[in-house]
Amino acid sequence: MIEFKNDMQNLDFENCSKLLKAMAHPVRLRIIYGVARKECNVKSMWQCLNLPQDVVSQHLAILRKKDILRTSKKGNSVYYSINPSLDLSCVLDFMANCKEVGRRKKVQQAGSEA
Repeated sequence: MIEFKNDMQNLDFENCSKLLKAMAHPVRLRIIYGVARKECNVKSMWQCLNLPQDVVSQHLAILRKKDILRTSKKGNSVYYSINPSLDLSCVLDFMANCKEVGRRKKVQQAGSEA
């Protein structure tokens, strides 16, 4: 652990924790997953997520406040995209791995029930 001490001093664990906490909700993860693929407006998001507009807006506000999402105005619509200064590929990879782990767990459970 001592050899990592210098590396650890150069990292902002407080900010990392706040960003992870802001993302740590199933709805916000779904938003990030979708917006990472294509910027979209609130209406298309709440239709895609099958959630009320006010619920989606509340989660978007949290992600915007933490500067995870950016907005741009196109006509009368506000479009959301991932903040280009953030590399969220590790978060997206993690979500994909969680899906695979969940799939394997279901297969194992089905095998043990047989």
